[in-house]
Amino acid sequence: MRSKPYISTIIFIQQMVQKLFLVFLLSGVLQSYGQNLNTPNKPGPLGTFVNTISGNLFVPRTDFSITARGFNFHISFYYNSFLF
Repeated sequence: MRSKPYISTIIFIQQMVQKLFLVFLLSGVLQSYGQNLNTPNKPGPLGTFVNTISGNLFVPRTDFSITARGFNFHISFYYNSFLF
């Protein structure tokens, strides 16, 4: 007859450990300040932009530009390392 209280004690301890683990995870998630999700694109050298969440590198480059009164003509190159 001693096995029933022993089993209920083990179940109670397991439930408490699960709750404490959940509180520990939520407190770590809510207080992590390592990543600013509002501005993930950070400027890099030579006008490059790196997305700090995905690691995507975006490089814009203007090769040729003619400005006129009504019509501007630009030939630009864009490198995007993100694979679709």
